[in-house]
Amino acid sequence: MAFAQLKWKIVDDVIIGVSGSGELSDAQWKEFIADMMANPVTKYLQFAVGATQLSSVQRKMGIDAVAEKKVKIVMVTDSTVVRGIVTAASWFGLKVSSWRPTQLDEAVKDLGVPAVKQDAIVKVAQDLAKLVE
Repeated sequence: MAFAQLKWKIVDDVIIGVSGSGELSDAQWKEFIADMMANPVTKYLQFAVGATQLSSVQRKMGIDAVAEKKVKIVMVTDSTVVRGIVTAASWFGLKVSSWRPTQLDEAVKDLGVPAVKQDAIVKVAQDLAKLVE
């Protein structure tokens, strides 16, 4: 079985993850989480190009990592179901929001990236998206 691609880059205190359709491999997810934990990340932009699937173990690992680091999360996805789940999670005090792919600029602003760096973050996300499509 072919796994979904996950590409990421850290820019200052922002980790930008872009994933393709399908399940993520445990090895790739662990590498991503380790990179997040090893760097001074305070913001996480996740751009899902298609339907990305995480196992329950991967979800717990991700939740534990962002909770420990107190990371603000912004999801960009075309899935209305995922956006709805993210909205519900925000009602419980999680620092998370979701946006459509056409709203990438707004999503980066919501992340709290300084205005002078927003265009660079958007470009990184768009460039990574080309690698997983």
